[in-house]
Amino acid sequence: MDMSLSKEEVQAIASHFYNNVAEFSKIIKVYEEQHAISGSISSATAVSKPIRIDDMQKMISKCKVVDRKRSSTDDEISALKPKLDDVLYSRGKEPSVGSIPCATLILSGKVCILAGIDEFRSEVGPWGVLGLGCLYHPSSSSGLGAMTVIGGGSHSTPYTPDFTAYIASDSIRYVRITVDNIMSMFSVQSLVGRKVGLCNNCRVVLYLMILVPGCTFMYNSSGTVSYRK
Repeated sequence: MDMSLSKEEVQAIASHFYNNVAEFSKIIKVYEEQHAISGSISSATAVSKPIRIDDMQKMISKCKVVDRKRSSTDDEISALKPKLDDVLYSRGKEPSVGSIPCATLILSGKVCILAGIDEFRSEVGPWGVLGLGCLYHPSSSSGLGAMTVIGGGSHSTPYTPDFTAYIASDSIRYVRITVDNIMSMFSVQSLVGRKVGLCNNCRVVLYLMILVPGCTFMYNSSGTVSYRK
């Protein structure tokens, strides 16, 4: 069952990712470097927009929240043989057809992790995060294009986890975060009202107009961008 987050939950989750999850900060850094809006007109043209906590809150508020009951019996969980419906990630396997790779933040309940070839068993509970690696592998439908990763080139290999994770508790509630959720923080519209660095003002405005036809972009001496249709 899909649910929604309360305002307090959104604030707490955003703060958790922003302050406590080091790997998530690295991912955001990659997006800040690679998805800063750059004009093809001039390599010197760029708009940078460091992510703030309120950006995170807006992003988290749009993420899907799932509340599920476990299908597997206690005996199946004890034998490390859960039903397929309870498996969130499968080691070495791409997501099933039609599904979208996502990172998972557990809000309540427990997940069993089988890691490595030897399937070393551990458990993850509330505030645990799984599958962050998929956020480096964009198969995104957004208009910002494919992400270029550190070291050059673009990721064409689908994300495959190196662990298996399945629902261990009777029920579980979690948040799913996709590449599109992350990239929404770097949309052109999100620049409005934000101070940005302008290396070449005229070309930046021209480039933004190309990105959003029919919109007029304006900036003042402090570098704050606004637009109107």
